[in-house]
Amino acid sequence: MESKDTTNFSFYVSPITNLFPKTDISIIQVYDLLKSQNLQGITQKLRAAQNKPAADEIKKTSLPYVTFSGIFRKRCDNELIRRSCYYCLDCDHLGDRWQQVWNFIIDNFNPVLLFRSPSSDGIKVIFIIDPEIDHASYFEAFYRYFVGKLGIYIDHACKNVSRACFLCYDPNAYLNKSAKVYGSDFVNSFNPDQHKRPRIRKEVASSYQEPLAPDKTWEIFNKLAAWADRRTPYQVGSRHYHKLILFGALQRNGIPADQAVTLVYDRCKKSGVPTESLGQFQDMAARVYRLYATEANIKI
Repeated sequence: MESKDTTNFSFYVSPITNLFPKTDISIIQVYDLLKSQNLQGITQKLRAAQNKPAADEIKKTSLPYVTFSGIFRKRCDNELIRRSCYYCLDCDHLGDRWQQVWNFIIDNFNPVLLFRSPSSDGIKVIFIIDPEIDHASYFEAFYRYFVGKLGIYIDHACKNVSRACFLCYDPNAYLNKSAKVYGSDFVNSFNPDQHKRPRIRKEVASSYQEPLAPDKTWEIFNKLAAWADRRTPYQVGSRHYHKLILFGALQRNGIPADQAVTLVYDRCKKSGVPTESLGQFQDMAARVYRLYATEANIKI
């Protein structure tokens, strides 16, 4: 496949409600824009905002964005003209860990581009892929890869091929001109065949682990819940990530999926924060438990 077919992707001017691309752009052009001072003022204004809604408003109305995964007539999955050879992942809510995660990704994951998110609380990670392989299969593989290696859960919105990625000022953006291609070997290693995967609800209903003694279960749960609270409290804006890390920690510490769902759901319901349905908790637990995230090291 010719490089001109896969190395460019769509660039859009603000606001985010503008769904029609202005032009096609390359990864090097994005890198140059990130490091230039063109977006410095608006990025500083966004990060100085007094609250998240104010920052989000600045981001959505003032920052340009791209669709790294391809060229579109209009930013919509069914308006894709052709896919690119890039896949962008969002690692959000890293807090003080961002530098550690940044260094680990560069040293171990071989991305083509890395830059901090507009909020400065996360990292955008771009890999070179084979566009002939299904986009959704890449998401499942990268999701497992990041959980297993870093204990980090990437944003589920990354599974959408038309996912928008805001650009911002980052003088320390990282470009790797010798990045490797994550091809079929990678996808096959981290993305088992569909017919081997248990159905989501069935997996939750039939845990394959022996239940622990109630006292031991509560001891483990309380410690892990406190750990999750310290890392990301269960509150509006971080509910999803809180549940992800807590389910992952419970799985790695031997709590069966059905018990984990009951414990986490009851705790969240009692928090006073608006909470999703039990079915949504079951679906999330099933996805997390399916990943077998045994390599992440949780200290309680």
